[in-house]
Amino acid sequence: TEESARCLHCDFICNKCVEVCPNRANVLIDSKLLSNQYKDIYQVLHIDGLCNECGNCETFCPYEGSPYFDKPTLFWSDEDFSNSRNDGFLLVSSSEIISFYIRYKSQVGTITYDENGSVSSSSFKELSSSDEFISFIKFIFEVYNNYSYLFVKN
Repeated sequence: TEESARCLHCDFICNKCVEVCPNRANVLIDSKLLSNQYKDIYQVLHIDGLCNECGNCETFCPYEGSPYFDKPTLFWSDEDFSNSRNDGFLLVSSSEIISFYIRYKSQVGTITYDENGSVSSSSFKELSSSDEFISFIKFIFEVYNNYSYLFVKN
């Protein structure tokens, strides 16, 4: 049938927004470590500092999404974080204490991790039991831990 011809197949990774971005602002993150939290083991991370908002990712998205607005965003500066409404994170400290500013569903706060990736402090007390929020903060630490080259060093 016509509808079945549109099937993307279960083993197909949709990374069209990664492929069409001229600045490589969308990165495919392998989140196998979080496979019990995510439906798909590959997640797209949007890097705000590389995006010129050309709209290619939105134009070519087969799901009518806007990856440069919809996907978790890595910010490189306080100014970019403050000027955006995207859910995302900004590395504040990476010495002995690993700390991020986070925007999640329009709420802004701080998350601090220990060296094992456990949250040692959070200003998001009301969200701490939300499975979706827990997946989000685990994703942030996974990006920090396994994709450190994506962070700009000040």
